[in-house]
Amino acid sequence: MNLLAWLGLAAALLLLSSAGLWLGRRRVRRAARAAIHQFRARLSRYQLQQRRLAKATLAADPVVLAAVLHHAQEHGLSEGDVRRRVDHYIDEIVPQLNVLSYYKIGYNLAKLVLNLLYRVTVDYQDEAALGRIPKKDVMVYVMNHRSNVDYVVVAYVLAYGAHVSYAVGEWARVWPLEYVFKSFGSYFIRRGFREPLYHAVLERYVHLITKNGVTQGFFPEGRLARDGRLGPAKLGLLDYICRTLLDPEFTRDIWFVPVAMNFDRVLEDRALIRELVDERDRPGRLWQAWTVVTYVSRNLARLLTGRLKRYGRAAINFGTPLSLRHWLRATPGVLELPKAQRLAELQQLAQELMGRIGAIIPVTPVPLAAAALLSFDQTRLAHAPPAATRGGRWRQPGGAAGRAPPAPVLRQLDRASGPYQGTADAVPQGARDGSGAAAAAPRTHLGRRGETSNSCCRTIDLRDDREQQLAHDEFVGLHPG
Repeated sequence: MNLLAWLGLAAALLLLSSAGLWLGRRRVRRAARAAIHQFRARLSRYQLQQRRLAKATLAADPVVLAAVLHHAQEHGLSEGDVRRRVDHYIDEIVPQLNVLSYYKIGYNLAKLVLNLLYRVTVDYQDEAALGRIPKKDVMVYVMNHRSNVDYVVVAYVLAYGAHVSYAVGEWARVWPLEYVFKSFGSYFIRRGFREPLYHAVLERYVHLITKNGVTQGFFPEGRLARDGRLGPAKLGLLDYICRTLLDPEFTRDIWFVPVAMNFDRVLEDRALIRELVDERDRPGRLWQAWTVVTYVSRNLARLLTGRLKRYGRAAINFGTPLSLRHWLRATPGVLELPKAQRLAELQQLAQELMGRIGAIIPVTPVPLAAAALLSFDQTRLAHAPPAATRGGRWRQPGGAAGRAPPAPVLRQLDRASGPYQGTADAVPQGARDGSGAAAAAPRTHLGRRGETSNSCCRTIDLRDDREQQLAHDEFVGLHPG
């Protein structure tokens, strides 16, 4: 009797636990569907499948199987050993999207962190063209790479409308970042790793997600910009994505959307400058992570005390999309060429995309003000810049002529230099005569109406958030020179 009672109790517990598990999964699925509807996310059904299905599909892919046999024969290894290596690559690459992790935890965390660090502004060069992309087509966001926070900024901006699967470098393959990125649907790649077997697996995975309509994002430069300049594009991922069109079952188009980002200050600025001066002086990951964590913690404390101090502005600009099928009409047969010839042709596509990115990089206040200051070739700036206008050109000390900075530059310098009298669109008069001698009469300066200043000059702190208040809309599309 006691045995029967224990068996009955065990059965009841098993039944209750199964029912609780079923109810829990049902509630999670319901919450995930609610999150997708709330964010109106462009999400492929394929992304909601179990990770094991993607792994099984890759493991049975004919191209991967052929690569396994070739690698085993070339290196004298057993097929089983090579298969285990492939399984390791597949496990490393393939993510498992967790909708609640992405939209409930990731989005809210990104919102908190970004608002502690930056003011985020967004602009579209051709929003109508983006809206005309058919929903069945595949979108690939192609971005310049300024900071490791780029992933967070773009994901945050696009959260209402699209989920982006990123190609993430091996720098993030540390706990807990690896788990976080994989739960957000990103896949890992080994940059600079040349083994053909690995690239066969990676190419087939990119083909798999592109064929199934997964929205992707990648950085053609393949590394952070050390000085803000656009670097040359790497063609590996671009080639893999483009070759999806060779699949006869793939009848959709692929649209490349250029995305340009710029910051008043990037989180890694000190580390990047050190590396730019001496490549051997590169800070470790832990040091960089500690820098970010301490800054965010301090800013959180400042927020609670009303003394929030951000890194300035983070601006993101979306350009006109490019249709891959339309581009291929001008260069038919490119994708069937041998790899060396194919990459040479795809270099033109990469240059076109990088050109579109470069044309829409937003100008943020701090770099613009810094460029304006450097144009005067001085370490101190007077309220009235030492120049005299002549025919729309600026005459600088010593007789050197330069192009007059546009009104937004002058307004920004005005705000950085302090209060003064005048109108916002006036052109300042020179503070020196043609011989370089100091002018005796006081000048009327650009400034806010009704305000005057008797001071000549003061130190400008471009790190002060209060000195960066010019509306971002006045900078988007403004190109120096």
